[in-house]
Amino acid sequence: MNLIPQWSQKDIMLLSGQEHLKSVTNLARNGQHVMIAPSHVKLVDNNVATAVPWKNDWSSLNRLLTDHGIKFRTVLRFDADGGGETEGQLRTYRRNSVMMRWILKRYIKDPVGLYLNHFCDPVQVKASIKRLYGATRDTLPNQSLLIYPFGNWFLPGAESFDKTLVMADGGNAFESDKDRLKYDAGVKRGMAQLSIRFKVPVLPIYGTYKNKAWQFIVDKPIAVDATNDSLELTHIWLDRLGKMKARIWG
Repeated sequence: MNLIPQWSQKDIMLLSGQEHLKSVTNLARNGQHVMIAPSHVKLVDNNVATAVPWKNDWSSLNRLLTDHGIKFRTVLRFDADGGGETEGQLRTYRRNSVMMRWILKRYIKDPVGLYLNHFCDPVQVKASIKRLYGATRDTLPNQSLLIYPFGNWFLPGAESFDKTLVMADGGNAFESDKDRLKYDAGVKRGMAQLSIRFKVPVLPIYGTYKNKAWQFIVDKPIAVDATNDSLELTHIWLDRLGKMKARIWG
């Protein structure tokens, strides 16, 4: 399994989408894999505590996917938030990043690590984005790739799928973070860019924690081809997630 499970099967509910998960396993048998693009939910309002997998949706989502026979590799952020204007801030950033990386690699098998704090290490950020493309190219012939398009976690039911609010910098936040608050809360269209570049479908998944259980809806994979626009594909994903959220939260 990708992750040491911290949630039992009784804690995880698949409300709909069994057939879509089955279609992904059927595609995999024929050598076709997908870009898994879920929502991103945490149970506690604290970034350090949230890094522990059983405090958010990683563990339950990993359990759901692996129980359905889907083989995948996970893309996760490896560095910490915070400014980098002083040496003290940089020390804190480096210390927290080491802790974050240790926790993630302890529980998640072979993750693809991203560095996204431009303020503290812009060179590393640029290099990690480049490595992501290489890792995607090397991964997709053998398994799917799970990537979280949202920059930050949301508390259950609190996420917004309003394109005017979450598409930072007109959809270019994957490359730029001129407005840090928008960048952190926004949707990165790197998921769509990678899907189009490597010609793989996007699997939308909405997950949340409600009534003391993780509840998931899986939607039909979004087909892509070389003519798709990444911004358009991201908008389709947002529309799908918004509709799935409404089914659970109203």
